Amino acid sequence: TNIMGTQNLIEASIANNVKKVILVSTDKACDPLNLYGTTKAVAEKLIISANLLESNTAFACVRGGNVLGTAWSVVPLFRQQIRLNNEVTVTDPNMTRFFMTLEEAIGLLFRAAEIAIGGEIFVIRMDGAKISDLVDVMVKELGDSKTKVRNIGIRPGEKIDEVLVSRYESPRTVEDGRYFIILPHIELPRIDSYYSNRPKVKFTEFTSRSTKILNKVGIKNMLQKDGWLGDLKFDPLINKL
Repeated sequence: TNIMGTQNLIEASIANNVKKVILVSTDKACDPLNLYGTTKAVAEKLIISANLLESNTAFACVRGGNVLGTAWSVVPLFRQQIRLNNEVTVTDPNMTRFFMTLEEAIGLLFRAAEIAIGGEIFVIRMDGAKISDLVDVMVKELGDSKTKVRNIGIRPGEKIDEVLVSRYESPRTVEDGRYFIILPHIELPRIDSYYSNRPKVKFTEFTSRSTKILNKVGIKNMLQKDGWLGDLKFDPLINKL
């Protein structure tokens, strides 16, 4: 899907004279450690390189972190573990993770669709959280005095911190309000001059540890606002639908 499917989409878009194609990528594609991240990194490279083809289609990417509460992500997992077993399993309490709301994810897509000319990777400036703090908040709000926290050890290919802009990409990254735009390393017409008035980022890399880290109050507010601290009998994912 990530490699052959992306190439098929590129060819179909060009054949049908599509104006813009925006690939939804992930932090896993940045300095990938596992096969999934590697295939997403290849998809990004295919999309950026597609701008070298003779066509009327502009190809760009958005790269995001965890969308709060999406299926199989950590917040609904912890919530379900508390509901079913009154325990939470943690791979490594030292981990940090990015979190973004669904509205922020949609805003990132709209921004890319609005201004992309082809070849960019768009990243939103996101807050981070310590997994240990997230667990503490969810156990306090949803669990009881008998709720257990069990460390199960880091899994193969799992990172301690997430990276959205690597140290190799930061020299080619500019700011656009609350967004970062990673410009391509390959030579594409107009792109450098188009973004010449944007300031370059000052960081070496953008990680879930180097960004603003939410404290426990901030984590609680984030979860509460999105409906994840309500009655365990209800599924916020279903309620959103």
